[in-house]
Amino acid sequence: MRHFDTLRLTISTVAAVAFLVGRAPAQCPADDSFEDNDACGVFSIAPAGLTTGLVLHGAANAGGIDDDFWVIQNVPTGQLLTVDALFTHALGDIDITLYDDAACSVYLSGSASVTDNEQVAGANGTGATKDYYLQVHAYGGSFDCNDYSLQITLAPDPCQQVGLDDSLEENDTCGAAVVLAAGTQTGLFVSTADEDYYKVTVAPGDQVIVDQVYAAATAELGIDLFDDPACTNLVDSASWGGGSNQVVYGNAGAAAADFYLR
Repeated sequence: MRHFDTLRLTISTVAAVAFLVGRAPAQCPADDSFEDNDACGVFSIAPAGLTTGLVLHGAANAGGIDDDFWVIQNVPTGQLLTVDALFTHALGDIDITLYDDAACSVYLSGSASVTDNEQVAGANGTGATKDYYLQVHAYGGSFDCNDYSLQITLAPDPCQQVGLDDSLEENDTCGAAVVLAAGTQTGLFVSTADEDYYKVTVAPGDQVIVDQVYAAATAELGIDLFDDPACTNLVDSASWGGGSNQVVYGNAGAAAADFYLR
């Protein structure tokens, strides 16, 4: 299976940026209009697009835990389903799980971060229309209630398009590494059978910083940085970053040096 990512190459000093965002309190005294969808097998149909005004109750609620179960119907073959649960984490930690079957026994994707919002995805490569099943659940004994929204998105799965490659191919071996300039490269594709290699030239005294950004719900990716043209001497590595990985290394030599990224 192929996966898609973004590479941002920086040869400079790293700066830190912080953001402060204010939010209003949750308003969730009662069930939403899609109840009762409290158990696997008792699903509500998730509409395409954005659905707002949904409510989740947790262990601290007077009515007890009340997970929500959804079915996303008739996903066409060749399509990538992405589900975003949108909420404010500080008001209650919501996690989501995507299943392949109506018994909620075949796990496809899960998202359980400690930040706002969660995302899962599944690609339909069956050759036929398919249903997917989603569980939205509260985490922690102190969870009372929280409002959330669901965003259901369908798009052609780039990993299933025959003959598709990015514009930097063929760079499938260390010896065929493509020169990567500073800046951002988007729309890149990689698969388990088709790795990508890049070469970066770093001036003496500078450091190379490579940020890889990708959709973790589709697949987890990794990057390795080498300082030799055979890609045998690993100098930095990062993987399973939940949507972003970064490698950093400095050129301490007196001359420009080439580094190789896999």
